[in-house]
Amino acid sequence: SATASTNDDLRNYVKNMRPKQVTAMWTTNQFNGKGQGGNTWHSTPNQNLTFSLYIPDLRLPIDQSFELNKWISVALAKWLENLNVPQIQIKWPNDILSGQKKIAGILIESSIKNNCLQPLAIGVGININQLDFPGLPHATSARLQTQKDYDIETLFSSCSQTLIDALTPPFKSPTEAYLQRLYGYQKQGKFIQNNKLFEGVICGVHQDGRLMIQTEEAQLLFVPKTLEFVHV
Repeated sequence: SATASTNDDLRNYVKNMRPKQVTAMWTTNQFNGKGQGGNTWHSTPNQNLTFSLYIPDLRLPIDQSFELNKWISVALAKWLENLNVPQIQIKWPNDILSGQKKIAGILIESSIKNNCLQPLAIGVGININQLDFPGLPHATSARLQTQKDYDIETLFSSCSQTLIDALTPPFKSPTEAYLQRLYGYQKQGKFIQNNKLFEGVICGVHQDGRLMIQTEEAQLLFVPKTLEFVHV
């Protein structure tokens, strides 16, 4: 069925029903999906995979909040690699690329209690069978990248289970696998901040989630939505 946003639906359900078990909501027609920082996620009906997860026992210290992003990013990247989608990279802070083009996005909405973070909705949007992306030159889909047509329901089952497994203890550090796939890592790149172009090398991600870029002058830290990558 159609919904504006699976994250909104799931977050409201969790607040009202307080489920004790892992809960997932998915749709083949999300018409007002949300991205990082209030952006909108555009998805053609019945072509893509959009779902949200709630895992009731998942708690993290606030200073480890970006570890959650890493676990999900790595699990989603590996899942796409298993579909033989080529050149999978994780683009900080919330995107998955195939080559230079966006194929998936993540949005985590959480509450904070007693210095702990509890995710209320882990939202995932993946371009699967969509062939045209009007006005979005840097978007792609699994079908465009592999020339295969996919069954969305089958992919929902496998992808949601992959993420649930990744977020079930025991946890191991995702940092190595994350950096192996981090877009622009240890490469000279061009960036824009406050309408100013500069060059630097991505040298990692701070534990608080800020992107670390080494320039000729200094090592700089950036929070999401303050930095633009220049596509070369």
